[in-house]
Amino acid sequence: MNQRSAVYLDLLGILLAIVAALVIGIFVIFLVSDEPVAALQALLIEPFTTLFSFGSILNRMIPLVFTGLAIVVVFQSGVFSMGAEGQLYIGALTGALVAVYLPEMSPWIHIPLVVLAALIGGALYGFLPGVLKAYFKADEIVSTLMFNFIATLFVSYLLNYVFKAPDSGGFARLPFVQESAKLGPIFDGFPTHAGFLLALLAALAVYLLLYKTKTGYELRTVGKNPLFAEYGGIKPKKVLILSIAISGALAGLGGTVEVIVLH
Repeated sequence: MNQRSAVYLDLLGILLAIVAALVIGIFVIFLVSDEPVAALQALLIEPFTTLFSFGSILNRMIPLVFTGLAIVVVFQSGVFSMGAEGQLYIGALTGALVAVYLPEMSPWIHIPLVVLAALIGGALYGFLPGVLKAYFKADEIVSTLMFNFIATLFVSYLLNYVFKAPDSGGFARLPFVQESAKLGPIFDGFPTHAGFLLALLAALAVYLLLYKTKTGYELRTVGKNPLFAEYGGIKPKKVLILSIAISGALAGLGGTVEVIVLH
């Protein structure tokens, strides 16, 4: 089978998965809903009736794109990491701290700094279970799920006791994000914010990483056959840790995008 045929099969698999999800969802709606027709209309038709509805759906899709890309990268290396949620929380926190506490500056400087902080925060939080898996044989499903709880509780503690805004009114939140760090809408009259463009760039970057770079080749080779990869000079432990770190960086970026969007 050549590469083009493999791509077509992958696309066919994606389409079949979408169709199966829709069929199962429609079946469940008819089982549990008192007004299934109205529910299906709200699900399949109303999001496309106005620009506002369509743009709002795209906004809700953005964090799913980032976490989906995070899972794609780590699964390619044969690691079943469940840690995207925790990495998203940590990335949201590190990005938010830069967005809040750095002084006002040019958005062309401030926003990239926020993005960089989110990438680093998420990557470091992915690095930890990666080391546990590579050097101590810790089961990555268990460790990353546990790290999710640690992240949510840790972020909650910081927001309630360490970085809580004085004027929060009892709510657990940081001070407001600096104006120079906010992502606005792509264009006036359309609610989709610029995080959508970041998500598209991230998708392109993941594709280039996996299929156009040496690192991507190593990730995929380790995922398919780690013994063969090691025989070929690839270091599986290094690749494993790197894959979870990259996955964490993507999830962390998705978290900070949700924090700095202009509401």
